[in-house]
Amino acid sequence: MQHYTGDDLREAVEYLRGAWGRHPFEDLVDPVLPLAAADEALALAAAGGAFRVGVDPRR
Repeated sequence: MQHYTGDDLREAVEYLRGAWGRHPFEDLVDPVLPLAAADEALALAAAGGAFRVGVDPRR
């Protein structure tokens, strides 16, 4: 089991902040479901039917 630290998260966010325009990250997430459908998103992710499942708390 791998454990991540706050530094790991900070480095990941910094990378994404600088790389979002160079890489099509949004193309890697499909479907994107509203927060109310979090259980469905988890089930889809566990089933392996999608590469990445997103949850958008704004929806």
